[in-house]
Amino acid sequence: MRRTSKRVFSVALATAVAVSGVAYSGTKASAASSYKAVMGYADVKWDWTGGNDSSKDTNKTAVKVKNKKGTASYTVTLKNKKSKNQAAQVFYVDIKNILKDHKAKKIKVSGVSVKCDGKTVSGMKAVATGQLEKKEDPNKYRISIYNRVGNKANGDKTSTYPASYGKKFKFKKSISVSFKLTIK
Repeated sequence: MRRTSKRVFSVALATAVAVSGVAYSGTKASAASSYKAVMGYADVKWDWTGGNDSSKDTNKTAVKVKNKKGTASYTVTLKNKKSKNQAAQVFYVDIKNILKDHKAKKIKVSGVSVKCDGKTVSGMKAVATGQLEKKEDPNKYRISIYNRVGNKANGDKTSTYPASYGKKFKFKKSISVSFKLTIK
């Protein structure tokens, strides 16, 4: 009888341990398979109708960015017939929600180039990249090309560029940003 009690007790204990292990071992939410890279552009008159506010993507600039380690190239294009060919005030690309799955230091952007109406913009200064708006949207990764109202304290050095720099990004029909994204 004692042996049977020990066996029953040991089987019950083993079952309880197995069940509790399953019950308490939560799984991490699966990462997204892709993210959206969206362009934001406002001219010196703060006119977004000739550009795009990336939070709304009214001009449908979004491209799919794969959630895959390694390096891939992307191009985000804004086409709009309403542009008045004004200089840029704010010009960036946001990669939405990528920081939910990856730390900013594990993401690298390189080879950023801009084309206005099909012509490559020459003499570009360094872009700012990273989690540049921690409070406003902590899950996006920004490639800031020119942002007169950016926050240098958050790492957006493009806010220190002179207003004349925005003239490089005047366009009539289209503006595009090409870049390489590396996820480590």
